[in-house]
Amino acid sequence: RQGRVSTPNNLLTRETTSFLASNNLAKTNRNTVLRRQGRGNGEATGLISSTPSSSRNNNHDGNQDTTTAGDERLVGCIPSHRTIPILVAIADLCGGVGSGMSAVYFPIFFVENLNLSPVMVQLLYIVSPLCQAVLMHQGQQLSKTEGWGRCRVAAALRWLGIVFMILMILSYTTFGMPVWAIAILYVLRTSFINSTKALTKSLLMDNVPKHERGKWSALESVNMFSWSGSAALGGILVGYEGIIFNFCITTCIQFIATIPLVLLFEKDQEEEGTVAMRGGGANNNGATTALSRTVTATVLVDRTETTGTS
Repeated sequence: RQGRVSTPNNLLTRETTSFLASNNLAKTNRNTVLRRQGRGNGEATGLISSTPSSSRNNNHDGNQDTTTAGDERLVGCIPSHRTIPILVAIADLCGGVGSGMSAVYFPIFFVENLNLSPVMVQLLYIVSPLCQAVLMHQGQQLSKTEGWGRCRVAAALRWLGIVFMILMILSYTTFGMPVWAIAILYVLRTSFINSTKALTKSLLMDNVPKHERGKWSALESVNMFSWSGSAALGGILVGYEGIIFNFCITTCIQFIATIPLVLLFEKDQEEEGTVAMRGGGANNNGATTALSRTVTATVLVDRTETTGTS
């Protein structure tokens, strides 16, 4: 009888040792994530209570409260836990101002300068959103690629849109290209510039607490208002120097609007790494739970065999 009981006990010892090692690895990864969030690592260290605690930490779905972050500041004025939402909001606001300065004057440019019919102008406004939807999807996929991130993809798409805007201006003023080529450059410019809205909004919402999302979403209303104000500014520039001059100023403002995104390149990579670690911690917790069930089953088998033999 003693010989039959010792074999399951040895198996139980090995399983328990493996379980403890896996549990310690999961707690180490979890504490690393918590330290990066500035929330410390004050968790229960019990073998049984650690699994529910880790589940609660991993069920935040990227919406953790960042109000307890450290006092680190960017350029001495922006709190560390507000860096991403503030800079993303500034980038969107500046980009909206630049777009509003020229958006309402493109139809005038097409009709008066390029002699396009109203039907052709509306066709351009139909094709542009379709291309924009395709680029939004491709941008989302590219942002998940290692080494990119949402800030890099958003900045790259906006830079490409700026390049197409410059080519459109030069093709009309310098190169003397045909009308259809200028129209294609406009479609590409509009599609690339406007395809970053989903990326920047998701980046903004992922880095603010749930109870503040309504406040940050209100910035969309401010952006819509800025379009009206910037359109008036664009009208002043058109009356002063002409519509092409207004397009040039728009291009400069849209380039300036990408600078906040450039400042977030490294921080965005840290956030993506934290999310990946959080996902890895969830996988470790799943493995820990499965191993816990295995150990429990082994204990039951051991007790059954011992009772039956005795």
